[in-house]
Amino acid sequence: MAERVFIERGTRCVWIVMLEGSLRLSGQDLGGFMGTSEYEYFITIEPEHFDALRRELGSSADADMVDAMCAKAGEICTGARLLG
Repeated sequence: MAERVFIERGTRCVWIVMLEGSLRLSGQDLGGFMGTSEYEYFITIEPEHFDALRRELGSSADADMVDAMCAKAGEICTGARLLG
């Protein structure tokens, strides 16, 4: 599956992709953070957590994880503060 833009705001962007069976979110902020000019990070969600994540998202048990996450991107990023 191809990497997709999960959410983009200002100088920050987060991408999402299924990678070797796991869900991976990777982010980059070109505006800097705590004295740096830019930074990057990633979060990996292993498959054994998919059922619980689908329940939290209110998705069906067979929902595509990338689609389910992208459908709730605004809520996730606000709640988890992935984008500050």
